[in-house]
Amino acid sequence: MSPRPVFLGLLLLALPVLRAAEDRIPTPEPIGHSSDGHLIVRLGEKVQVYELEAGEKSYRQTASFWPASDAPLRAMVTDDGKFIVTLDTTLGMGRGDVVVVYDRTGRKVKSWKLDDILQPEDRAVVISTARGEWWRQDAVLYTDPAMLVVAGPSERFGAPKRRYWYALDLTTLAWAKKR
Repeated sequence: MSPRPVFLGLLLLALPVLRAAEDRIPTPEPIGHSSDGHLIVRLGEKVQVYELEAGEKSYRQTASFWPASDAPLRAMVTDDGKFIVTLDTTLGMGRGDVVVVYDRTGRKVKSWKLDDILQPEDRAVVISTARGEWWRQDAVLYTDPAMLVVAGPSERFGAPKRRYWYALDLTTLAWAKKR
């Protein structure tokens, strides 16, 4: 038997999984906020940070800066406003600088590409599509301690049975695999 029919058969079996993953790749989230809502980070042409005025019912802009990566998909800010984090780009999830950390003024502190974060065994199971590399299902930013936790896709989203978790300590700027 020629390997060609076997390959085509395997390809046909894989298409629904790849298509399912492509449909679930996160879309841009133009607004992020601190857990209590007193800080808002807005993605547009620039990244803009707003703080709720004490005793007021309005926000004032505290920072406005050009993102280090092209058109981030998501931005988050810690409750104390010390760190602003952007994830991925509209050029393709998982491509280029996938995580960029800024200080409260918008100065870039550090950035990472996918290969800088994921260990080889986790990198090998990342689902690649024409729209990007689906390396995360969710991300949560904590203030105390200052940490970004990224969860890889689950089985429900077409990923392998093994789901990974990575944490970035924002004070040391070191990544650690949690699971």
